[in-house]
Amino acid sequence: MSSILSAWQTGRPIYSRLPNRNGIYENDTSDWVTAFWDAKITELRTKIDDIKTRQINPLICDPEWLDYLSVIYGWNSKHWQKSWAVESKRLLLSRSLDFIWERKGNREVLVYVLESLNLKAKVIDVGDFIIGVNPVGDELGVNTWKVKIIMPTVYEFINELEAVKYIVLRFAPCWIEIFYIFDDSFFTVAELLEITDSVVLGDNPGNAIEI
Repeated sequence: MSSILSAWQTGRPIYSRLPNRNGIYENDTSDWVTAFWDAKITELRTKIDDIKTRQINPLICDPEWLDYLSVIYGWNSKHWQKSWAVESKRLLLSRSLDFIWERKGNREVLVYVLESLNLKAKVIDVGDFIIGVNPVGDELGVNTWKVKIIMPTVYEFINELEAVKYIVLRFAPCWIEIFYIFDDSFFTVAELLEITDSVVLGDNPGNAIEI
């Protein structure tokens, strides 16, 4: 093991490497003078090493790194909002390179981005988004694709509507026609009654399971 590496591992990279001839620097004064600077540069070294092992990974980095990482992962000011929740940012950045940018304009990407931002929006009647040809073989521009974005009725009166439109504008193909519809029936919680050996259809609310 090199003396340099050993010095860093002891946390005293300066003091441990002072000239040692006749032990002239091995005293309390040298120890006291270098202790502060040893602590400072050791802390800095730890932060630098932490960048490559943790901070460039959006799933485990400190929250304040996420907005910086967004640029590295291909997001710009027209697509990224600093106000988004931390967990939403982690989900979006973690799938940026292998999914979102590779398949931007695809229905699955649009749905993923909406879900990552915890926006309740169903994407209905969307084609396969195949560039050049739509599912029935017509060239693009012959027939307008119609896409329904269905949301809870409460979205009509709150900021979530603008948030959904913001994402749809950026991640849906520009040549399709968008219809925004408010319908709570798409977001109703359904219950299934438990079926047991002795009960054909249980009517006990405690036996119901949410789906």
